[in-house]
Amino acid sequence: MEKILEFIKECKVFYFSTVSGDEPRTRPFGAIMLDGDNFYVTTGKKGNTYKQVLLNPNVQIVALLNGTRNWVRITGKVRENTDIKKKEKMFIANPILEKRYNTVMDENLALLELYDIKVDTHFVK
Repeated sequence: MEKILEFIKECKVFYFSTVSGDEPRTRPFGAIMLDGDNFYVTTGKKGNTYKQVLLNPNVQIVALLNGTRNWVRITGKVRENTDIKKKEKMFIANPILEKRYNTVMDENLALLELYDIKVDTHFVK
């Protein structure tokens, strides 16, 4: 999983897809963390992403390395993780989060833990 994380970080931007009703919704994300075997992302509790995963936890992450045909796709489900220590790790791993959230205690910050994941990769040599 470490190699998958390294690849996603190298891409700088990845795409996070949720389900809204019966339609997919995809948006660019930049912050991701691996802790143990679990990937984590963040979102704001006031936004549509958070509302969508509460109703339907099925998500997908896709990262494509610019200028290549190399990609990673992670399909799974998410649940909110409220562990402050995990949020602190997320902030350390992704300092950019400090620009959006005041602290790990920010009431708008939702840490989403991916589970039941399947990882697909495509790397052209």
